[in-house]
Formats: sequence, C-alpha cells, structure tokens
Amino acid sequence: MRPEDPTGAVVQAFRLVHDIQAGLPGSADELAALAATAREHDWGDVERACLFGEAVRSWIDGDGRSAEPVEALLASAREAGDDVMLALGLALRADHGFSGGALSRSALYDHDLARATVMLEQTRARPCERISAHTACAIAFGNRWLFELSHEQYAAALEIGRAEPKGSLDFLLAPILFNLAEEQVSWAAKLYELGDDHGVRTRLSSWNEFVAMAGAYPMSQAWRTELDALGLVLASLAGHEAVERAAHLLGILAGSPGAEGRAGALLQLAVAIGHARHGRERDVGGDPAGAVERAVGALSPAVHPFMYDLALFLAAELEARDGQGAGLRYARRVVEEQWAKREAALMAMRAHVASVRLASERDLLSRHARLDDLTGIANRRALEEFVSGLVRKGVAQCAVLLFDVDSFKEVNDVHGHLSGDRVLVQVAEVLRRGIRSSDLAVRLGGDEFAVVLGGADLDAARERAEALVRAFEHERLEEIAGDLHLRVSAGVAVGEPAAIMQMWAAADAALYEVKAAGGHGVRVAPDVRATGRHRDAG
Repeated sequence: MRPEDPTGAVVQAFRLVHDIQAGLPGSADELAALAATAREHDWGDVERACLFGEAVRSWIDGDGRSAEPVEALLASAREAGDDVMLALGLALRADHGFSGGALSRSALYDHDLARATVMLEQTRARPCERISAHTACAIAFGNRWLFELSHEQYAAALEIGRAEPKGSLDFLLAPILFNLAEEQVSWAAKLYELGDDHGVRTRLSSWNEFVAMAGAYPMSQAWRTELDALGLVLASLAGHEAVERAAHLLGILAGSPGAEGRAGALLQLAVAIGHARHGRERDVGGDPAGAVERAVGALSPAVHPFMYDLALFLAAELEARDGQGAGLRYARRVVEEQWAKREAALMAMRAHVASVRLASERDLLSRHARLDDLTGIANRRALEEFVSGLVRKGVAQCAVLLFDVDSFKEVNDVHGHLSGDRVLVQVAEVLRRGIRSSDLAVRLGGDEFAVVLGGADLDAARERAEALVRAFEHERLEEIAGDLHLRVSAGVAVGEPAAIMQMWAAADAALYEVKAAGGHGVRVAPDVRATGRHRDAG
C-alpha cells in the first residue's frame, strides 16, 4: 500500500530500509516502487530516503555500486539545503570510502565524518532521518575502531527515538541496540588480543545491558540468533563456559538453511575460543587446533573483520603452546601498534570534530542574525540581502509567494500559544522542504510567511504555490492536537527584483482576496515591473 502523503512515505522508506537490512524478501522492490512514486510527486525528502535505502541494499548485496546512490543523495541534499540527509550521505561516503581502503583519500573521509557529526548537533526536527544519520556516523566510527565516538552517536540516536511516541520508531531502535551489542564483542576481541581481561569483562557487562534493552523491541529471529552467538563469543573471551551451548546451537543451525551464515560462523568461533582458552579436547568441536581452523574457514574477513582477526590470533596462541612463540609475539606487537594508532586516531578525530564545530559555530552565529528565532528559517534581514543579491546578479525576474495560516487565531485560542508555535514551526518546515536551495523561505512575523523564487516565471510560481498549499494539507498535526488541520492561503506576484516592494503589495492584495473568499487557495496578481506599470498576467 502506497502512502498518500510525503510524511508517511518518508517513514515507510525508512521501514523498508530496515526490512532490507533484516533480509525480508520483496523489500528492495517495494523501495524501488516508492522511489518511483516520490519522483512522480516530486517528494524530495522521500526520494532522498529511498536513495539511502538503495545505498544500503547495494552495500549488503556487495554489487560494488553503493557509491552511486550515495553521491546522488549528497547532490540532492545539497540542492535542497537538507542538512540532515547531507550529514547521512557524508557519513555513508566516509564509511564506504574508508572501508574500501582508499588510503589516499582517508583525510577527506575523516573530514566528511567530522562534518556529519557537527551538522547533526545543529538539527532538531525529522527523527527518522536524524536517527539514521547518527547510526551511519556510529558505524563509520566503529569501523575505524573509535568505539567511544561510535557509542556517543548511538546514544544520540536512542535519545531521539525514545522522545518520540511509544512504539512509533521501534523499527529503528532495535538495529541500534543490536549494533551496540555487536560492537562490545568487536571491542572485546581487541582487548583480549592485548591481554586486557578486565576490559573484556567490562565489555561483557555492557553487552548484557544492551541485550536486555533490546528485548523490549521487535527483532527478527535471525538477528536474535546472531545476538546469541555474539554473546557466546564474548562469554568465552571473558573465561565463561560456553562451548557446549555454542555447539548445541551450531547443531540446530546445521539442519536449517543458512547454517554456514553469520550466526554459524560466530558459533564456530565461540567453540574455538573455549577449546583454545582451556586447552580441552572433546567430542563436541574436536581438538583446539581443529576448532580454530574451522572458525577461520567459516568467518569472512569482510563480514566479521574483528572476529576473523581474533580467530587468527587464537591460532597463534595455540602455536605458542606448542613451542612456536614467535608468531604470537609478532601478533601481539601488531595489535599493540594498531591500538596505539587507534588511540592517536581517537584524539585526532576528537580534535577534528572540535575544529569543525568551532568553525561551524562561528558560521552559525552569523547565520542566526539572519534567521527567525522560532522557526529557524530566514528573517526579514536575510530577505533584504537575498533580494539585493538577485538585483546585483542581474536576475531578470523573480516571484514572491506570501502565505498565511487560515484561522490561526483559533489555534492559539483553543489549543494555546505553545501549540500555535509548533504549528508555525511545521509551516516553516513544509516551506523549507518545498523549495530549491537557490530560493528563500522567510517568516515575516506571526503566521505570515513568504517564499522568493529567483528566476521563476508566472506558471512556475503558481505551480510552486499550489504544490505548497497541497503539501500543508498532508501535514500530520496529531501530536500537536488531535483535531488540528493545516489550511493555508497564498498570494503570488511575479516581476523584476528591483520592483520587490510593488510585488509585495500585489501579492499581499492577492492573498487578501483569497482570505476574503474563505481561504485555502492561491491567487496570482498581475505582473509587476520596476517602472511601476502592471501588465495583465492573463
């Protein structure tokens, strides 16, 4: 079933991304159909969400084409001035580029990730997009072994989700808790290789906490099974008995499809750790060396890089017991050097983020002088500068679209001024989403808003005004008040930028006519020229 409004379609797009990650059949086809609907209706937010989903699908399938939707997402987000999805795209590019091993561009990818992190600190709306962007940043940090920064991003994503109505975004929170639990095992693997048993036990404690939290959210059986396998790996690293349980689950999986998949490989590793740590030989799992070799063969360095490295380290430990200790000494030296580089990278990334944040804050102070305090869109000062820029650039024609919320006084009187403020924020968001980055959305004061379209003719201005009025109809305001419906009137005038005051008056007169006729419509004024002469718009 296809959604009838862009807001519902955005949520559906992110649900389909989750379904693709969970391996549900038909999800990719549904996402492609939704993307086609988004293009047909010019739903930019939905199309960008679908580009994200296509990047995820490509990455999971390993077809080598994930860069294409990521770059398309970045281009669309820049064009629309969509900072949240731009941050998501930057995080994806940073992770995919880093994972691809393009070391010559690693500094660029780190800068992308730092920019994404700071951009997300400055946005508050659109929970689906923000949760996904924080998660993408977390994954990118985790793949760099920067677990502390990864945890901060996951924590930010969880905080956003928990602030939403209960149950509404559970499909986004379950993967976060899975990832957090999985990350504890990756972290513990490196700590084990460093000989830090206390650190391993700390990771086990955190793992138990995250898994307990995950129990409150719906999660596929495949993910639950993989979580069980990860837990047995971590328990084995912490010195707990897990061989029999791991072997039992492995036996169950052996008779099921996908027995050699992710969970099966992890269970092989759990068995291997138990035998390697305790030096036992049993019928279950075979001899230690054989168990470790089976784990090495089952694990994929691309899917489970930390676990694959751990299996090789276990093999080196076993060889050292047989009197061949040089391999283990070398392995420990490599891990120690890697960990020292990790610590340096962590400090460098924190400094990089702080530097980007400082530069962004300076820019933000300058921008805030031109932004409306309540809604965050442009104010009158920004409007004056924008129009002056159009005149300076020699733009021949522009359009002024004036918007007024119908019966806004009743919203304040019935639901209170706080609800009225939230409605105004929603109006500003619709205008922001519905224009190009080269245009300007302005709050004039109260419930009066304007949009200035550079280079727009009469037909384009009318179509954009009508599209925005329709977009307001689909806005969901149940969270503000259950019986609220957003109806907006618009007046439009087209002319030369130098005649902006005459255009303003003409658009205002057209808006008054709409309001006098009952509201909820669009009226276009005659064309305006700098000489003050009007030409019939037809």
